[in-house]
Amino acid sequence: MKKKNILSIYLELCIILLLYIILPLLRTPNNLNTTISPDSLQVLVESTIGSIILIFLSARRIHLPHLYAFSMRSVKASIIVLASMLIVRALFVTFFPPFSLPVFHASFIAVFSVFSAAFFEELLFRVYTFSLLEILVPHMHIAKAISILIFAGAHYYQGMIGITHSAIQAIILTYAFCKQRNVVTVTMAHAMYNIIVLEEFFLK
Repeated sequence: MKKKNILSIYLELCIILLLYIILPLLRTPNNLNTTISPDSLQVLVESTIGSIILIFLSARRIHLPHLYAFSMRSVKASIIVLASMLIVRALFVTFFPPFSLPVFHASFIAVFSVFSAAFFEELLFRVYTFSLLEILVPHMHIAKAISILIFAGAHYYQGMIGITHSAIQAIILTYAFCKQRNVVTVTMAHAMYNIIVLEEFFLK
């Protein structure tokens, strides 16, 4: 690959990731934890627009034939991934104090926001970031490690325990994506996991 193309991929990736990390910081500190709340119409709009942009950006550089394919195989795989994520969460809840999560208020739009946000994050971290890192770095395992660290770092608002928890969940999601090369599988697992976790806090 030409150096010019590699540089453009680096720049594009850096700009997208910086926007994802910087935009929440532009909001007021009191609203920092609520900016990703699934009860927010703003989140639904932002993640939908972000997903559309990432779909177009990914289509230019990434060619995966079954990326958006829905099948019973993807459903079964998402259930296995979800179960793995819930086991990890159960261990963290058992051995560590609870870490901060976004404020949740039940509403009809919350469900759509959760799925929209999960789809956006999977497009950003598994499809877009990981796939471009596969192009940029010499070994797939290095690409996996970097994308996992970026995903974990993006959850800085949850503190060190939350970052560690997110890193382990990212390992599960990244492994599932590498096996399936299908965003539907990881999106369904990610969204259902978020709904279950946030519902726990709502019921409290």
